[in-house]
Amino acid sequence: MRTIDPTAIEAAAQTRFRREYDYAVWEYLRSAKVIEALERAGARVGGRVLDSGCGGGGTALSLGEEAALAVGLDLDGRFFGSGTRLRAEKSIARVGFVQGDGQKLPFASGAFDLVLSHSVIEHVLDASAYLAECHRVLRPGGVLYLSTAPFL
Repeated sequence: MRTIDPTAIEAAAQTRFRREYDYAVWEYLRSAKVIEALERAGARVGGRVLDSGCGGGGTALSLGEEAALAVGLDLDGRFFGSGTRLRAEKSIARVGFVQGDGQKLPFASGAFDLVLSHSVIEHVLDASAYLAECHRVLRPGGVLYLSTAPFL
């Protein structure tokens, strides 16, 4: 989904709070901006990617179109209805979803080439534990993309 379509993103933003599915669609469209930011910074979306705190799952799906494998993880499993539905609609096979805690990731050390944490860290109870887990599951030389809401 590499195209940044400001009109589509704005239209999806207007309806993103109607249903979880609408939020996932907005995440999916907006994620082209995240991928562009990664590339500007010299990082590449490839290999195995973890979207830690994936919410509705839209960003994980977009990452899955670029990577060998993308995994979306969220504490409350918001992706079950929305992300899985959007995954089927877009026929994206290389994405899986896991319900779990970002402070205790259920993955082996060094399992991912890229860990994406987009607007998540402000929601965790222990930021140090969260960051330590993100670091643990990164392969040596892997990239952590960490962003947070600008008002913080």
